[in-house]
Amino acid sequence: VKRIIPGLFIPRKGHVFVMGDFAAIECRVLAYLAGCKKMLSAFEHDKDIYKEMAASLYRISAMDVSKKQRQIGKALILGRGYGMGNDKFRAYAETYGVKISEEESMLSGAAYKKAYPEIPAFWSACEQAFEMAWTKKQVVQVGHVIFKGYASYVKISLPTGRDLYYHLPQYDRRQLSIMDYRNKCRKDIWAGVIVENITQAIARDILDDRIKMLIHNGIYVAAHIHDEIVCEVPQDKQQAEIIFSILNTPPKWFPGFPLKTEIETNAKRYHK
Repeated sequence: VKRIIPGLFIPRKGHVFVMGDFAAIECRVLAYLAGCKKMLSAFEHDKDIYKEMAASLYRISAMDVSKKQRQIGKALILGRGYGMGNDKFRAYAETYGVKISEEESMLSGAAYKKAYPEIPAFWSACEQAFEMAWTKKQVVQVGHVIFKGYASYVKISLPTGRDLYYHLPQYDRRQLSIMDYRNKCRKDIWAGVIVENITQAIARDILDDRIKMLIHNGIYVAAHIHDEIVCEVPQDKQQAEIIFSILNTPPKWFPGFPLKTEIETNAKRYHK
Protein backbone atom coordinates (compact mmCIF):
# COMPACT_ATOMS: atom_id res chain seq x y z
CA VAL A 1 0.00 0.00 0.00
CA LYS A 2 2.76 2.46 0.92
CA ARG A 3 4.23 2.07 -2.57
CA ILE A 4 0.91 3.00 -4.15
CA ILE A 5 0.09 6.06 -2.02
CA PRO A 6 2.84 8.40 -3.41
CA GLY A 7 1.48 7.97 -6.94
CA LEU A 8 -1.89 9.34 -5.87
CA PHE A 9 -0.36 12.82 -5.73
CA ILE A 10 -0.53 14.44 -9.15
CA PRO A 11 0.01 18.03 -10.37
CA ARG A 12 -2.80 20.31 -11.44
CA LYS A 13 -3.94 20.21 -15.05
CA GLY A 14 -1.37 21.76 -17.35
CA HIS A 15 1.38 21.39 -14.72
CA VAL A 16 4.15 18.90 -13.95
CA PHE A 17 6.25 18.09 -10.91
CA VAL A 18 9.95 18.91 -10.77
CA MET A 19 11.46 16.92 -7.91
CA GLY A 20 14.79 17.61 -6.26
CA ASP A 21 16.39 15.13 -3.86
CA PHE A 22 19.41 16.27 -1.83
CA ALA A 23 22.16 13.68 -2.29
CA ALA A 24 23.68 12.34 0.97
CA ILE A 25 22.88 15.64 2.67
CA GLU A 26 23.71 14.53 6.23
CA CYS A 27 27.03 12.99 5.18
CA ARG A 28 27.94 16.17 3.34
CA VAL A 29 27.05 18.38 6.30
CA LEU A 30 29.03 16.18 8.69
CA ALA A 31 32.07 16.12 6.41
CA TYR A 32 31.90 19.91 5.99
CA LEU A 33 31.60 20.56 9.74
CA ALA A 34 34.46 18.17 10.53
CA GLY A 35 36.66 19.40 7.69
CA CYS A 36 36.99 15.83 6.44
CA LYS A 37 39.22 16.31 3.39
CA LYS A 38 38.94 12.83 1.90
CA MET A 39 35.14 12.73 2.08
CA LEU A 40 34.79 16.29 0.82
CA SER A 41 37.11 15.50 -2.08
CA ALA A 42 34.99 12.47 -2.98
CA PHE A 43 31.88 14.63 -3.06
CA GLU A 44 33.64 17.35 -5.03
CA HIS A 45 34.72 14.88 -7.71
CA ASP A 46 31.30 13.20 -7.74
CA LYS A 47 32.65 9.84 -6.57
CA ASP A 48 30.47 7.08 -5.11
CA ILE A 49 31.17 7.62 -1.40
CA TYR A 50 29.80 4.18 -0.48
CA LYS A 51 32.20 2.48 -2.88
CA GLU A 52 35.04 4.65 -1.60
CA MET A 53 34.33 3.49 1.95
CA ALA A 54 34.09 -0.17 0.90
CA ALA A 55 37.35 0.18 -1.03
CA SER A 56 39.08 1.46 2.13
CA LEU A 57 37.58 -1.36 4.22
CA TYR A 58 38.55 -4.18 1.84
CA ARG A 59 41.72 -2.51 0.56
CA ILE A 60 40.71 -2.78 -3.06
CA SER A 61 40.02 -0.40 -5.92
CA ALA A 62 36.62 1.32 -5.91
CA MET A 63 36.09 -0.17 -9.38
CA ASP A 64 36.35 -3.69 -7.91
CA VAL A 65 33.78 -3.16 -5.14
CA SER A 66 30.92 -5.67 -5.39
CA LYS A 67 27.25 -4.86 -4.82
CA LYS A 68 27.32 -6.47 -1.37
CA GLN A 69 30.52 -4.66 -0.42
CA ARG A 70 28.96 -1.36 -1.51
CA GLN A 71 25.99 -2.03 0.77
CA ILE A 72 28.37 -2.50 3.68
CA GLY A 73 30.09 0.74 2.67
CA LYS A 74 26.71 2.48 2.61
CA ALA A 75 25.81 1.17 6.06
CA LEU A 76 29.19 2.38 7.34
CA ILE A 77 28.84 5.89 5.94
CA LEU A 78 25.27 6.32 7.16
CA GLY A 79 25.65 4.47 10.46
CA ARG A 80 29.12 5.19 11.80
CA GLY A 81 29.05 8.95 11.30
CA TYR A 82 27.61 9.46 14.78
CA GLY A 83 29.68 6.83 16.56
CA MET A 84 27.30 3.87 16.35
CA GLY A 85 28.50 0.92 18.46
CA ASN A 86 29.46 -2.48 17.04
CA ASP A 87 26.37 -4.43 18.13
CA LYS A 88 23.99 -1.76 16.90
CA PHE A 89 25.90 -1.51 13.64
CA ARG A 90 25.48 -5.24 12.98
CA ALA A 91 21.70 -4.83 13.29
CA TYR A 92 21.83 -1.67 11.20
CA ALA A 93 23.79 -3.41 8.42
CA GLU A 94 21.04 -6.05 8.19
CA THR A 95 18.59 -3.33 7.14
CA TYR A 96 20.77 -3.02 4.02
CA GLY A 97 20.60 -6.74 3.40
CA VAL A 98 24.04 -7.73 4.70
CA LYS A 99 24.98 -9.81 7.70
CA ILE A 100 28.36 -9.30 9.32
CA SER A 101 30.11 -10.98 12.23
CA GLU A 102 31.12 -9.29 15.47
CA GLU A 103 34.73 -9.22 14.29
CA GLU A 104 33.74 -7.69 10.94
CA SER A 105 31.75 -5.04 12.76
CA MET A 106 34.76 -4.12 14.89
CA LEU A 107 37.06 -3.99 11.86
CA SER A 108 34.59 -1.87 9.91
CA GLY A 109 34.40 0.67 12.74
CA ALA A 110 38.17 0.94 12.85
CA ALA A 111 38.27 1.27 9.05
CA TYR A 112 35.79 4.15 9.14
CA LYS A 113 37.83 6.06 11.72
CA LYS A 114 41.02 5.44 9.77
CA ALA A 115 39.49 6.56 6.46
CA TYR A 116 37.91 9.69 7.92
CA PRO A 117 39.85 10.62 11.11
CA GLU A 118 38.51 14.19 11.17
CA ILE A 119 35.01 12.93 11.99
CA PRO A 120 35.81 11.14 15.29
CA ALA A 121 38.05 14.13 16.09
CA PHE A 122 34.96 16.33 15.60
CA TRP A 123 33.00 14.13 18.04
CA SER A 124 35.70 14.61 20.66
CA ALA A 125 35.97 18.35 20.05
CA CYS A 126 32.21 18.78 20.48
CA GLU A 127 32.21 16.62 23.61
CA GLN A 128 35.01 18.69 25.17
CA ALA A 129 33.39 21.97 24.12
CA PHE A 130 30.10 20.95 25.72
CA GLU A 131 31.81 20.04 28.99
CA MET A 132 33.81 23.28 29.11
CA ALA A 133 30.74 25.34 28.29
CA TRP A 134 28.77 23.73 31.11
CA THR A 135 31.35 23.25 33.86
CA LYS A 136 33.35 26.43 33.29
CA LYS A 137 30.64 28.57 31.66
CA GLN A 138 32.99 29.32 28.78
CA VAL A 139 32.19 30.15 25.18
CA VAL A 140 33.85 27.54 22.97
CA GLN A 141 33.85 27.50 19.19
CA VAL A 142 34.31 24.30 17.20
CA GLY A 143 34.53 25.22 13.54
CA HIS A 144 31.15 26.62 12.52
CA VAL A 145 29.49 25.82 15.86
CA ILE A 146 29.53 27.77 19.15
CA PHE A 147 28.93 26.26 22.61
CA LYS A 148 27.93 28.53 25.51
CA GLY A 149 27.07 27.60 29.07
CA TYR A 150 24.38 29.26 31.19
CA ALA A 151 23.06 28.73 34.72
CA SER A 152 20.70 25.90 33.78
CA TYR A 153 21.50 24.93 30.19
CA VAL A 154 24.03 24.75 27.37
CA LYS A 155 23.24 26.52 24.12
CA ILE A 156 24.74 25.42 20.82
CA SER A 157 24.55 28.12 18.14
CA LEU A 158 24.60 26.99 14.52
CA PRO A 159 25.67 29.02 11.45
CA THR A 160 22.04 28.91 10.29
CA GLY A 161 20.91 31.14 13.18
CA ARG A 162 19.28 28.20 14.96
CA ASP A 163 20.11 27.48 18.61
CA LEU A 164 19.97 24.06 20.27
CA TYR A 165 19.32 23.89 24.04
CA TYR A 166 20.36 21.18 26.49
CA HIS A 167 18.75 21.64 29.90
CA LEU A 168 20.30 20.79 33.27
CA PRO A 169 23.31 18.79 32.03
CA GLN A 170 24.76 16.42 34.59
CA TYR A 171 27.87 14.25 34.64
CA ASP A 172 27.82 10.95 36.53
CA ARG A 173 31.12 9.09 36.20
CA ARG A 174 31.72 10.83 32.89
CA GLN A 175 28.26 9.86 31.59
CA LEU A 176 26.42 12.97 30.43
CA SER A 177 22.67 13.30 30.84
CA ILE A 178 20.21 16.13 30.27
CA MET A 179 16.66 16.85 31.38
CA ASP A 180 14.00 15.67 28.95
CA TYR A 181 11.00 17.81 29.83
CA ARG A 182 8.73 16.14 27.31
CA ASN A 183 9.06 12.74 28.99
CA LYS A 184 9.79 14.19 32.44
CA CYS A 185 12.97 12.21 32.94
CA ARG A 186 16.72 12.44 32.48
CA LYS A 187 18.20 11.24 29.22
CA ASP A 188 21.73 9.98 28.60
CA ILE A 189 23.50 11.56 25.64
CA TRP A 190 27.03 11.36 24.25
CA ALA A 191 29.22 13.03 21.66
CA GLY A 192 27.59 11.22 18.74
CA VAL A 193 24.13 12.39 19.76
CA ILE A 194 25.28 16.02 20.02
CA VAL A 195 26.93 15.83 16.58
CA GLU A 196 23.83 14.14 15.14
CA ASN A 197 21.61 16.93 16.52
CA ILE A 198 23.89 19.59 15.01
CA THR A 199 24.16 17.85 11.63
CA GLN A 200 20.47 17.10 11.21
CA ALA A 201 19.45 20.61 12.30
CA ILE A 202 21.75 22.19 9.71
CA ALA A 203 20.55 19.77 7.01
CA ARG A 204 16.99 20.76 7.79
CA ASP A 205 17.87 24.47 7.66
CA ILE A 206 19.51 24.03 4.25
CA LEU A 207 16.23 22.54 3.03
CA ASP A 208 14.30 25.47 4.50
CA ASP A 209 16.69 28.03 3.01
CA ARG A 210 16.44 26.57 -0.47
CA ILE A 211 12.62 26.37 -0.28
CA LYS A 212 12.50 30.07 0.59
CA MET A 213 14.80 30.83 -2.35
CA LEU A 214 12.53 28.86 -4.71
CA ILE A 215 9.48 30.77 -3.50
CA HIS A 216 11.38 34.06 -3.84
CA ASN A 217 11.99 33.17 -7.50
CA GLY A 218 8.31 32.48 -8.15
CA ILE A 219 8.50 28.67 -7.96
CA TYR A 220 5.55 26.94 -6.32
CA VAL A 221 6.72 24.35 -3.77
CA ALA A 222 3.99 21.73 -3.54
CA ALA A 223 5.60 19.59 -0.86
CA HIS A 224 8.79 18.55 0.86
CA ILE A 225 9.48 15.05 2.17
CA HIS A 226 12.56 14.50 4.32
CA ASP A 227 15.40 15.73 2.06
CA GLU A 228 13.29 16.04 -1.09
CA ILE A 229 11.51 19.09 -2.53
CA VAL A 230 8.59 18.79 -4.95
CA CYS A 231 7.84 21.80 -7.16
CA GLU A 232 4.79 22.22 -9.36
CA VAL A 233 5.38 24.25 -12.52
CA PRO A 234 3.43 25.00 -15.70
CA GLN A 235 4.06 22.37 -18.34
CA ASP A 236 4.86 24.92 -21.02
CA LYS A 237 7.47 26.83 -19.00
CA GLN A 238 11.11 25.83 -18.71
CA GLN A 239 11.70 26.36 -14.98
CA ALA A 240 13.73 23.21 -14.35
CA GLU A 241 17.03 25.04 -14.92
CA ILE A 242 16.14 27.67 -12.31
CA ILE A 243 15.17 24.95 -9.83
CA PHE A 244 18.36 23.01 -10.57
CA SER A 245 20.50 26.10 -10.01
CA ILE A 246 18.82 27.00 -6.70
CA LEU A 247 18.93 23.47 -5.33
CA ASN A 248 22.61 23.09 -6.17
CA THR A 249 23.70 26.42 -4.67
CA PRO A 250 24.60 26.39 -0.95
CA PRO A 251 23.13 29.00 1.43
CA LYS A 252 25.15 32.18 2.00
CA TRP A 253 25.79 31.14 5.61
CA PHE A 254 27.42 27.87 4.44
CA PRO A 255 29.92 29.01 1.76
CA GLY A 256 31.71 26.28 -0.15
CA PHE A 257 29.35 23.56 1.05
CA PRO A 258 29.21 20.75 -1.57
CA LEU A 259 25.45 20.73 -2.04
CA LYS A 260 24.22 18.35 -4.72
CA THR A 261 20.64 17.73 -5.75
CA GLU A 262 19.36 15.05 -8.09
CA ILE A 263 16.59 16.55 -10.24
CA GLU A 264 13.72 14.83 -12.06
CA THR A 265 11.67 16.96 -14.45
CA ASN A 266 8.28 16.65 -16.16
CA ALA A 267 6.89 14.14 -13.67
CA LYS A 268 3.19 13.40 -14.21
CA ARG A 269 2.81 12.12 -10.66
CA TYR A 270 4.85 11.92 -7.46
CA HIS A 271 6.90 8.81 -6.83
CA LYS A 272 9.91 7.65 -4.85
